[in-house]
Amino acid sequence: MKTISPVSPASLFVLVLASCTAGPADLTETAEPSAVAASSALEAAMHDVDRGVSLAAARSTIEAALQQNAVTGEARDDAELALAVACEGLDDHEHAVSTLEATMARHGRSNWARQQDANRLLVRWLTGTDRPATRSRSDSSALPVAPVAHALARTIPRSSKERVDIAIARFGGDETSEMLGTFRIDGALRQDAEVECPLCDRDLSTHTSSSGYVDWTGVAVEAEDFGKTLAVFYYDQEAGKIPARYDAYLPMPSAAIEARLQDGKGFYAVKERPGAPAIVLFAAPRRAQLASVESAFAVQTELPKEPVTVNVPKGLLPREIKAAMRARFGAFRACYEALAEPRPAGTFELAFAIDGDGKVQSASSANGTTMRAPGFERCMLDGARSVEFPALGGAGETTVRYPIAFQPD
Repeated sequence: MKTISPVSPASLFVLVLASCTAGPADLTETAEPSAVAASSALEAAMHDVDRGVSLAAARSTIEAALQQNAVTGEARDDAELALAVACEGLDDHEHAVSTLEATMARHGRSNWARQQDANRLLVRWLTGTDRPATRSRSDSSALPVAPVAHALARTIPRSSKERVDIAIARFGGDETSEMLGTFRIDGALRQDAEVECPLCDRDLSTHTSSSGYVDWTGVAVEAEDFGKTLAVFYYDQEAGKIPARYDAYLPMPSAAIEARLQDGKGFYAVKERPGAPAIVLFAAPRRAQLASVESAFAVQTELPKEPVTVNVPKGLLPREIKAAMRARFGAFRACYEALAEPRPAGTFELAFAIDGDGKVQSASSANGTTMRAPGFERCMLDGARSVEFPALGGAGETTVRYPIAFQPD
């Protein structure tokens, strides 16, 4: 039996009905004494967040300053990031993430001073993996380069020693490739050139054209240039099966992929092509397991001649539980909105077991619950029982404790 309990920020899943952040701020031209005092209080609160102390009080002070439009510009960005960190430190994971997302959305596609900090926190809180702090769009040398990227770089045809054109098409997948640098071919080429001639002044010119598609349907778009493209396929048995119609594009037929996945393990395979970039395949029974397969591939220094088996997690992964619960967010929200106004703030902590078929069994309220109105409790438990998770077959039962925090709008 596997038990998942939110004992750390990386594994805490909280659904929240209100945002931590206020709306856009108006500029204030005159600093009144009260504004100066508010600024001092805000700086003290942000300092407390940096030290990890008095987080509840710091959160309240920062929220008040934002709601009163007491800070603008970069100072507002600093305050919002501090608020997000305070929320995460108080185990209010959803507020922390939504605060970051709101700040990033406000800036849109423009560059801003705290952008990399926000990106790094978002990756850490949603994936549990740290992104290197030195990432920079303007400095490609700071981006991660996986060991296998050097092996893949050797399959890229080169018209000259000074210039390399790289075309990459990914069919499926998530942020794993970026975090690992699996296909950072340009970085691998530059590192290899420096090793070959450390004192050379020559600057290798690379041009990368990278396309990402949700699934295999992008093959139709890339078909014309497929022979010049480093193609990467992600295959899973949930919704990521690739039809046999496209077998000619894969390292191995889809029927062979299915047969190999019957043992419940994942694998990766590479097809090298004379005078053309390689074709890479990651396959696993479940979509969430593909990250484990790619991680195993990324650390290799040579491309495999035959498919390589990868042991993948058998039980439900945190990202799968989170995705399934968020898909039913509307049901839980309806339970809360059915309460008489004024609606109270509080937490309902669900405790339930998920059987091998992905069905919820034995749903109940756990000790962290502070909202116990009979009709509300019944509604929440019915909502939990309606959630469908990926089927694990013989992998056994998974028990979950899942707190859901509510706040009135």
